[in-house]
Amino acid sequence: MDKSATDHADIRHGYGSAVSAESPLPEITPDTKDWTWVVDRRCPDCGAEVGVLDLTQIPGALRTQLEVWPVVLQRTEVAERPAPQTWSTLEYAAHVRDVLGVFDERLTLLLDEDDPVFEDWDSDAAAAAGQYLQEDPAQVAEQIADRGAALAAAIEAVPPEAADRPGRRSNGSVFTVTSLMQYLLHDLIHHAWDVTDGRPGPGSGSSRAGEPEPVEPPPLQTFAHRHRRVLGIALAVVALALAAAYVFIVPPQTDSSGLQADIVRWSVPGCWSLICAAALCWALDAKQKVTTVMAYAALLAWLAYLAARLL
Repeated sequence: MDKSATDHADIRHGYGSAVSAESPLPEITPDTKDWTWVVDRRCPDCGAEVGVLDLTQIPGALRTQLEVWPVVLQRTEVAERPAPQTWSTLEYAAHVRDVLGVFDERLTLLLDEDDPVFEDWDSDAAAAAGQYLQEDPAQVAEQIADRGAALAAAIEAVPPEAADRPGRRSNGSVFTVTSLMQYLLHDLIHHAWDVTDGRPGPGSGSSRAGEPEPVEPPPLQTFAHRHRRVLGIALAVVALALAAAYVFIVPPQTDSSGLQADIVRWSVPGCWSLICAAALCWALDAKQKVTTVMAYAALLAWLAYLAARLL
């Protein structure tokens, strides 16, 4: 499974007694959740809502997230796990460094190839192989800064027409340049939260009082997101066919005349045309605001039709 999309594992947010690097450390249970939904809605843990950002806004936000690591990596307990199943600050930092490298490679792949399939990356295996707890915190901080600066510059260099170039993970999840970088930004925000506001204190118990558990989207929503391109294009084709039918084959009839007749005549095909446009925007991962405007415009066209019929 491609673990690069599920790197902020809930099981790493455990609570309990601190565990030092010198203590026998249990193997952390791999995370198997699908976190791709974070590009569509606000994360209930870290509060990030990355889907509202366009590609030009991401480099600055990325640079801001890098600022936390030189600070937290100076902690005296940098290599201590707050709980056996929760990464230490040093482990999180080393993971973030590797994530920056992986996403830099994927960005290059998206720009150089047509609809590439990303190579699977297992973050837990990388942590074990890289012996994160044995890393030098100062060196990790420097590597994060270097890789983050290079990736931010690479994102800034992406031409506007390339923002929607697609690629996919081996499990079929589709990303564009924009949504992949939105996903990366959430990863960085979430892990900064993991080592600051979201970091449990020693002996704090199994959960924090009053804090809701992360809510995963329902299976149908997850399916729709994974297959949004096929579903969106199919919906657009159906909507376009209905729009054409209401123009050329079965145009709406009315006994009214003038403006009211024109509204009845054209609002229905107009509504379906706008639904077609909204579906295409959703399928092609256009800006959320554009998709929303198209959807509301379709609703207004339908309301105009109903009003003309009832008046």
